[in-house]
Amino acid sequence: MELMYSMSNTPVIVLPMDDEVAAGTEYLARGWCFFEFCLAFSFGTITNADIHLPVSQMCRTVAELRADTVEGFRKSFMATKFTNKGDRYVVTTLFEQTLNKKPRQW
Repeated sequence: MELMYSMSNTPVIVLPMDDEVAAGTEYLARGWCFFEFCLAFSFGTITNADIHLPVSQMCRTVAELRADTVEGFRKSFMATKFTNKGDRYVVTTLFEQTLNKKPRQW
């Protein structure tokens, strides 16, 4: 999935439904969702931030946290939650590996 959000130029439409979930389970509070959103943000593939206010707000949050960088992601990611605790290491590693594949801009 990380390749879809980052390298395939696939437009990503984010549809958070935070007003319909229990407190503490909002979109950016969930580990896998946070990971996927940060990757899509890092690679510029989120397509509905200009037309969907909640997504625009999430983009601002990720930018403020610098969660589109390895250091910022690691720090911010600690606040997320998982159903399967072993996923935290997997997701952190996937984020770093995928971000390191990003073409450098000179």
